Amino acid sequence: MISLDDLYVQVQEQYKLNWIAGKKGGVHPVGWVHLVEDPKIIQFLWSNDLALTLGVGFQSEQALMDCIIRLVQRNCVGLIINTGEYINEIPESIIHYCDQHNFPLLTLPWEIHVNLFIKDISIRCQQATINDEKIASYFIKGFKNEEKLDQYREELSEYFDVNNDFQITVIDVLKKDETEIQKQKIQARLRFYFGNINCKYLFFWYEDHLILITNSLPLPNLYSMCEKMIHVSKSKLGNLPIRIGIGSSLHDLKSTAKNYKRAKAALEYAHRFEQELAIFSNIGFYQILFSVEDKDILNDYYHECLNPLIEYDKKHHSQLELTFEYYLKYNGAISIIAQELFTHRNTINYRIQKIKTLLDSDLDDSQELFKYSLAYMVKDKEEE
Repeated sequence: MISLDDLYVQVQEQYKLNWIAGKKGGVHPVGWVHLVEDPKIIQFLWSNDLALTLGVGFQSEQALMDCIIRLVQRNCVGLIINTGEYINEIPESIIHYCDQHNFPLLTLPWEIHVNLFIKDISIRCQQATINDEKIASYFIKGFKNEEKLDQYREELSEYFDVNNDFQITVIDVLKKDETEIQKQKIQARLRFYFGNINCKYLFFWYEDHLILITNSLPLPNLYSMCEKMIHVSKSKLGNLPIRIGIGSSLHDLKSTAKNYKRAKAALEYAHRFEQELAIFSNIGFYQILFSVEDKDILNDYYHECLNPLIEYDKKHHSQLELTFEYYLKYNGAISIIAQELFTHRNTINYRIQKIKTLLDSDLDDSQELFKYSLAYMVKDKEEE
């Protein structure tokens, strides 16, 4: 998509546009332009929509203020006022409000043919969207086969520095029944909440996740940007919780396939531990665990380590496997284990002795205990 800043640079002289307030908000992308003369229309606008009015329904200062307040609440990109007939001067209160909320307010002189202006801007927005979809298709092919990306290196070099670092962020919306229109609305709103992304970037949906690809953006900056987006979206998307996984910052275009897997691993970690945001470099051993795509490997490892306890529990309707999990979790502290399992200390001691017998181990070797701890991590992943 194309930002309002870029559109302004492209058409300002041609249409004699004048940007009078809210210039800091020009970083947001524009999806479409809508003519708004009736306040009721505003409820149907999306977060990336740009409004234009002749001022027919907003000739009083209060009416215009109410219109702008509602546009801000809808997270619209901005408002262009066609001045000279219904609205001649923009009140200072309006300018102050727009500056205060970083809401772009522009004017278009009456002699400019509004229909031609809307058509031109809409075509530019549509072309930018088509370009985004084309670029996204290249990356999607690259996620499946990293060699494919080299075939598109020349085309992608028009939009990215293909020889520099790429970062991939995977955003999961915890609601899986969205229609295609709803997904587009969610994408528009989340893009708006991300605010100013100070690098070349791309948003698109893939595998039911919203993907953000950034180019040459330091990971601390990306992390802070995601934190800010989560904070803002909580009040705006209260019934639509999200989780985010951030990959690494890997060099060159071909690294994006590997990086996409890392971002998904970080996202799995966020889900597993109910965190809103996780970064691959910070998830420790889970980098390996959540990067394993062959689930049979994990399942086989789990049963190889714990099968004696699993089979004993099935036969005797006991809780050896659960007790051993708590034994590892609390470093063998019998009192805590008994308290957590609402079981007498003597019973816990009996179970531990039985576990040692079945596993043929004294459970005093740190490497062996790590092996069993890993088996329980695998079990948690398999049960998701």
